[in-house]
Amino acid sequence: MKRALIGLCAALGVLLAGLSACADEALLLTRDFSSRYAAQGGWITVSYTLRNVSQKTVRGVELSDPLLGENQPAPVSRLAPGESRVVTLRARVMKDDESAPEARYTLNGVEETVTAPPETVFVETAALSAALTFYSRETTTVVLTVRNDGNAPVYGVKATDDVLGDMGAAVSRLDPGESAEWSRAALSRGAAYRCVVTATGSGGGMISTVSNELTETEKNPAPPEAGPVSLSAGLSDGRLVLTLSNPGPEALRSVTLRERNGRSQRTLAFVPAQGSASMTWPRAWETGEALTFEAVSPEGGLLAEISFIAPDTPEDAGQAADDLLAALDGPSLRMNDPSRTYRAMIAAAVAALAATLIVWQVFHRRRRRQARRARRRMRKKKQQQGKRNGEKTA
Repeated sequence: MKRALIGLCAALGVLLAGLSACADEALLLTRDFSSRYAAQGGWITVSYTLRNVSQKTVRGVELSDPLLGENQPAPVSRLAPGESRVVTLRARVMKDDESAPEARYTLNGVEETVTAPPETVFVETAALSAALTFYSRETTTVVLTVRNDGNAPVYGVKATDDVLGDMGAAVSRLDPGESAEWSRAALSRGAAYRCVVTATGSGGGMISTVSNELTETEKNPAPPEAGPVSLSAGLSDGRLVLTLSNPGPEALRSVTLRERNGRSQRTLAFVPAQGSASMTWPRAWETGEALTFEAVSPEGGLLAEISFIAPDTPEDAGQAADDLLAALDGPSLRMNDPSRTYRAMIAAAVAALAATLIVWQVFHRRRRRQARRARRRMRKKKQQQGKRNGEKTA
């Protein structure tokens, strides 16, 4: 037992020494991009922030990043305790490239290095596709569907037609693979429609596309009857995922998903026509718990609902839900704040070491008391045996 405790104390001592050494890291390095996407040959702006989080002066800070090529920043001669320095440079994007900044500095005469996590900057592939179709029931409607076929988000997506004019409010953002839909009532028989779609790319450039040409005739087919909006639930990687399916001819916007008990709610900004949208529900649940969810329109009308019994929770589901809740509800202790993290780890190591020493001391004292009692019993037994032998001799 004693050897095991000595070994444990030694291991904790090594851990404590290592954590103390890590805690001496004096410089924090962070980085921000003006955009993670740019046209081939275009430029982006990268800002690096150097912050001295120690109580000592940092000297000779040399910052480098392979993304910048030959345009590396000038050295920073010194940073006083608590001082920050922002270095802003431009980088030209010729291909998908990785930013991996590194800062070398001197503290107490020893050269140290700090890095930031690598991130990739992409050559933007901007591609929009637009398709015009007719929807006919009581009145004929022109439906425009626009899809982002590129690799980067686009912003301010807007569509116009020479006959119909403005097709509707612009879509603020369209991520890769997402679609947006506009519909307008047809104006006259025989009219020809062709929409022009414009947007702003992630790199700041303008993007445009033109839809197919569509002419209204007497034989425009009516689409099949659409079913009702439906809500479904399932597990994905240990998390509860709600999916709202919209089989109708028009997109749904600002749909509220909520628990019937009012515990929490979230909003789906956009559900495409004849498509669906999913959302991970940000809370853990207990096995066998009765859950009821509702989908409500912006006007307050009930679109769909679903009730089910929560299934068995996988081993990692609780942790995944806790991580998601922590991200949504407030700050947490994360490795991008090394000083707080290292102090907490050192405190935990010291507490574990102290607890181990207390347990060992209690156990050792108990063993010593038991040994003393055993020696007293042995002496008493020998004295009694000597008396008996003397009596027999007499």
